[in-house]
Amino acid sequence: MLIKILIIMISFFNAPISNTVPSRTISIIEIYSIVTKDAQLKETTDLYRTMQLSIKRNEYKRTKFPYVTFSGAFKSRKQSELIKYSNLIAIDIDSTNESELLALKEFAIKCEYVVFAYETPSHGYKMIIKTTGIDVHANTYISFADYLVLRTGIEAKKVDNSCVDICRANFLCHDSDAFINSKVISGNYDEIPAYRVVIADSKIENPKVLKSEELVFDNIGLTGYKLDHLNKNSETNFRILVGILERKEGTYKSPRQTWIQRLASKCNQFGIDLNSTMEYGLKYFSNHVESVRSDKPIDVQQYIVNTINDTYKRYEDQFNTWNDEVRNIETPMLSDDIFERLPNVLRSIMKLYAKDNRERDMMLLSTITIISSCFPEYYGIYHNRIVSPNLFLFISAPPSSGKGAVSVVKNIGRAIQRGLDDKYYSLLREYEQAMEDYKNNEERTLPPVKPQRQLFFIPSNSSSTKLIEVMSSNVKFGALMETEADTLCQALKNDWGSFSDTLRKAFHNEPVELQRVAGGLYINIEKSYLSVLLTGTPNQIISLINNVENGLLSRFIFYSFVEEPVWKDAFEIKDDLPEMAYNSLSVTIEHYMNEVQKIAQAVKDTNEYGLKFILTPAQQDKFNSYFKEQEQLLYHIYGNDISASVRRHGLSAFRMAMVFSILRQMDTSNVEVLLKCSDDDFDTSLSIIDVLLQHTIKVYNDIKAQQHAVKKSPKQLEMDMYYDKLPTEFNFQNALTVAKAMGIGSKTAEYRLSKYIKNGILLHTHNSYKKA
Repeated sequence: MLIKILIIMISFFNAPISNTVPSRTISIIEIYSIVTKDAQLKETTDLYRTMQLSIKRNEYKRTKFPYVTFSGAFKSRKQSELIKYSNLIAIDIDSTNESELLALKEFAIKCEYVVFAYETPSHGYKMIIKTTGIDVHANTYISFADYLVLRTGIEAKKVDNSCVDICRANFLCHDSDAFINSKVISGNYDEIPAYRVVIADSKIENPKVLKSEELVFDNIGLTGYKLDHLNKNSETNFRILVGILERKEGTYKSPRQTWIQRLASKCNQFGIDLNSTMEYGLKYFSNHVESVRSDKPIDVQQYIVNTINDTYKRYEDQFNTWNDEVRNIETPMLSDDIFERLPNVLRSIMKLYAKDNRERDMMLLSTITIISSCFPEYYGIYHNRIVSPNLFLFISAPPSSGKGAVSVVKNIGRAIQRGLDDKYYSLLREYEQAMEDYKNNEERTLPPVKPQRQLFFIPSNSSSTKLIEVMSSNVKFGALMETEADTLCQALKNDWGSFSDTLRKAFHNEPVELQRVAGGLYINIEKSYLSVLLTGTPNQIISLINNVENGLLSRFIFYSFVEEPVWKDAFEIKDDLPEMAYNSLSVTIEHYMNEVQKIAQAVKDTNEYGLKFILTPAQQDKFNSYFKEQEQLLYHIYGNDISASVRRHGLSAFRMAMVFSILRQMDTSNVEVLLKCSDDDFDTSLSIIDVLLQHTIKVYNDIKAQQHAVKKSPKQLEMDMYYDKLPTEFNFQNALTVAKAMGIGSKTAEYRLSKYIKNGILLHTHNSYKKA
């Protein structure tokens, strides 16, 4: 069973067929759109079908038609390069006559297992169905082919069984009558059932000897498997763990007992119970060719039964402590249909980045993050709290990966800052005149107050005091944007720049308070507003957020990727320069901000909170259902640590929908007092968050791995051991008793207690201690 957040990844390859490196990953909906609407593909298909010579046709097909690998995403088109299995199988039916084609189309429409279907270039038919997993891929293909023949009467020989190959190339061609399951379009893909193959378990009493190569679980790797955390004891999980061990240790061989012990340890860590591991272990290893070899047949009781029992007993404390290794996966990109649904003001700019999907993703996310700071007059109610549209985004990639393109987004603030400066200098002139009058007035009252300058972009290399001062001056807006996250990291490490708590509060629009004895400074921000956009390397993330318990982790949405660098034409002439496009957007945004402020001021008497954004009841139900499922599924894999991220991604999705809705009405220059989210903007926000959750999981695992990789000194290990031996609650005398038993002196024990208290893991009141 695939976790819902792991979107279906299918590789798309440009022609010719000799090209084995995909240009991008693609969704079923995108494929459907290409097959039914692409004009170039229609022209290619029509020309191909007019050709008479089979040799010419074959050559044309191989050189002109793009193709996909429905069963997964690949680095290159071969099984060893599989990145992620899609749980999809393409069933190929060779050239058909008119009546057969009609029968197949009717079958596809009625069959609950069919996800997508279309006519192939040579008037054959292709059906895409769901399967339960990579381990039954071949069996599913053959079994469904039999089912198809039985239901449609198609000749069995017309089903091409050579297409069972996972990395099979599937040519795309035009078919205006292509079928797509309505549940894909409606976003209910998970409701499409997978075709299940029933395979009788082999009997130990009448065994089949397994060959060494039969045990290998093909295409399993750190990025290709998906363990089912909700059904721990499944045989599929056992097989996957076998495959993982094989990739690391090689196939099952001597020393056999050691190999089985390591497998049992993995099963124990993942959470497969002892009885299930024993059942599967006996089934797979009792009669393996390595176990029954004539020179030294295995002692089943000693090598399998006793080994598995002993492993589970010795490593009882490690049961169910598995962590998925997903740090190096190629994280997904946003699908084309997301960009097709964007408000016009965004869609036109995103076309500038049509040639590079990674860059397009970064620009969209960065743009809406900065715009999220422009319209504080709009608010929504989320968990009974008033929330603004403000977003926190961190884009992570290695050096020279193209992150620098994001810097142009800062141009959004140009016209806005000019307007703020004009207002400031006007007020400053009034202040200077008032000050002159004040000095010349013998009957002086209170002096005039000097105006404070407002900054749309707040420098990240600021002291905590200066940051709060600027936020107070801005009142309701402000963006912190840094293209080198190290600048912020360094600021946060300094005593004068430690404002991590301010960022955490600003994410939730919470009050921020500052008091300094020197100068009698006191600032109280009743409701904080701040958007944050950072770009940096993976190491810079870890420098900023060094553990998964850090509250900043869950407040950010992440876009993280690692790809091989590709040189781009430095002199390519484009229709429009991004800098000019963003300058123009800045003027448009600044004008619309003023319109929104006027309407908000006009309705202030009737609604002091501003202009309200809402989701429809149907959208609310879908929103709650989606995030409830994500939280449950991810909790089963990662525990409580990731729950905060899932919940705050919910708030980010809500805010994203607010931003899109504001920009949607900006297309028409309207300003609605009660802004209702359209289904397009709601679906776009949820689709984006669905992808970003995967990126967040990658970052989460990176940080977690870094935590585990940090080697503790012997002194730190002793500190940890002493803490572990202490009771949950104790007094000082109890602590000395434990220390004496461990050979620790009283002064050392006292020092360690003080360190525990300083580090926040021990609470102390009078002579009473309690572990935090």
